[in-house]
Amino acid sequence: MAEVQDFIDEFHQLEKDRGTTEDTWQEIADYVVPHRTGFDTYEPKKGEKRGKDIYDGTPLGALNMYASGSMGYLLSASYRWFGLRVPDERLMDVREIRLWLANVDTVLDSMINRSNFYKEMFEFFRDGGSFGTATMYRYWDTAQNRECFSVRHPRECFFAENEHGEVDTVFRYTLLSAKNIVKRFKDGTVDEEITKDAQDPQQKHRDYKLLHVVVPNEKYDPEKRDSKSKKYSSYYIDINHESLIRERGYDVMPYAVWRVEKQSDEIYGRGPGWSALSDIKALYQYAKTDIETAQRMVNPPLDIPAERRGQIKFVPGGRNYYEEAGRKVEVLQPTVDLRPGLDREDRKQKIIERHFMVDFFMMMAQAEREMTATEIRRRQEEKAVLLGPHITGLNQDVLDKIIDGLFADAWEAGMIPDPPRLLVESMQGQKLEVDYMGPLAQAQRSFFHAEPYRKTLNDIAVIIQMDPTGSTTKVLDNYDWDRVAREMAKANGLPEESLIDERIRDKIRQARAEQQAKQQQLAAMEQLGKAVPGLNEPVEEGSVLAGMGQQAAGQTAP
Repeated sequence: MAEVQDFIDEFHQLEKDRGTTEDTWQEIADYVVPHRTGFDTYEPKKGEKRGKDIYDGTPLGALNMYASGSMGYLLSASYRWFGLRVPDERLMDVREIRLWLANVDTVLDSMINRSNFYKEMFEFFRDGGSFGTATMYRYWDTAQNRECFSVRHPRECFFAENEHGEVDTVFRYTLLSAKNIVKRFKDGTVDEEITKDAQDPQQKHRDYKLLHVVVPNEKYDPEKRDSKSKKYSSYYIDINHESLIRERGYDVMPYAVWRVEKQSDEIYGRGPGWSALSDIKALYQYAKTDIETAQRMVNPPLDIPAERRGQIKFVPGGRNYYEEAGRKVEVLQPTVDLRPGLDREDRKQKIIERHFMVDFFMMMAQAEREMTATEIRRRQEEKAVLLGPHITGLNQDVLDKIIDGLFADAWEAGMIPDPPRLLVESMQGQKLEVDYMGPLAQAQRSFFHAEPYRKTLNDIAVIIQMDPTGSTTKVLDNYDWDRVAREMAKANGLPEESLIDERIRDKIRQARAEQQAKQQQLAAMEQLGKAVPGLNEPVEEGSVLAGMGQQAAGQTAP
């Protein structure tokens, strides 16, 4: 089949183009993430012992802190870290649309919590922090009726970009046993040899080479609903037999690729592990030397007379006897000082931790003094601004695609309610946008969106305090306080359900105003009664006042 052979040839070319990148990845694996098997083979030995070149735990600890801190600051199962919105701000003023978006948020959040997303994301951040390139594969498991995520080893995945520098082509090489191939591709075309091996107890676990290819679909037709008309084409290829197992399609690219720091002339990313590599190598050399120095100090060399070879008991409580004076065993004290070496290690350790932004993630624990809530918030906001460029690619290339994929799967499964008619008529093919609401995103939003409100309120408070008479309160007439309050609530991440409908708010205000007017009227009548003697007394029958009241009642009667 010509198409299959073309894909295999393209894969080999992408494999060849990535050669120099894999050399650096192999070094990072040796020095930082030894559990990630090597890049020199597609069939690594499982359970192989690694890490023989590591002499200090600082890089591994810094990488773990980077991964843990990134998850804690960006996304966590303990809070909702995203929310959908429409591009048109005028539509966001319509409560019906905001409530529908909130309902969709709940559906997607439930899908994430039922999946293995959070478990996989820790390894995803470790790949990003070390290799600079991390790949997440997302798919819908029909058997379990849930979304599934899988972090793929950097060794497996090969990419190509479109004209905008975005990954739109993914080739993933993997090994799968005969048993799992038959089980997974029940609706596919599996080679007879694989089917036969799957039934043989001795051959069912034999691995075969598979290639998963996802490319833009040249026959994409949004009006059609069949799998081969979707935006991306998917091919599973049996490399051993050069045959196509299954062809399908995706509405959203199933592979989310994070290139932490992307050079314009490169396909693959770089990350903290790349920047820290030279310092890590130097640290290990220092540590190795200092270990040897410390060993010489603790277990120094001995000067032993030749005739006493094999007779020395160099153990606790050992007894060594000699006949001639001057023929005793002497310890050769090394003329070295360990402290400069340890200071040198300490400096490198701190540099490596800065590469992995440990100081940011440990900001509160490393504070030199107790800080006020305002100081803590300001420090978080400043750090969030500095980290902005670092996480922009994560949001756009990874989290946006994951949310888009979840929405597509939920919509196809009928889990999302029909949108309001106004939204459908107004969107005209536009995509929903995603707001991220993790602690880091909140700090950024607070700095850029809530900070203008806080500064303005503080300045107004100063102006009002300058005039004890209170005449300066006129400046308050310049502001729409309802909108200020709502915008501040949004900037602080307050859920839409916590804000009351503007129409209900207006009715409450109207009822409150009418009640206040009645109370004021009653109070005025009471004061008038006190001012005019006898006004509060009952009106006597037949009096002039009673006649006036009857006449007035007759004029107003319908």
